[in-house]
Amino acid sequence: MAKNEVFREVVNDIQTQIIDQIKSIHSTQSLRIAEIGSGAIPLSALLPGAISGDIVFDTALNAQFDAEHLPFRSNSIDVLVGQICFTTYQAQVNFYTRPSA
Repeated sequence: MAKNEVFREVVNDIQTQIIDQIKSIHSTQSLRIAEIGSGAIPLSALLPGAISGDIVFDTALNAQFDAEHLPFRSNSIDVLVGQICFTTYQAQVNFYTRPSA
């Protein structure tokens, strides 16, 4: 198996676990879900309706934004998922010092 196939499989497994955890708390049908740090394997591929974004443009994403300046109105997102979001921060030290939303 090629390295990117293994990586895709690992990410899909993580995404499935995230979706299962969200579903255990609440039905995902009525939740407004956004993902930061989506990369080339967005959560929205497995969870239609989710907004997947990253600071770097990719055709697989449905949004491009900086995690330190989220484009969402207050109370417009129910769940914010950060998978590979460390590199999404321009000033990566802020990742540990303050929340982005």
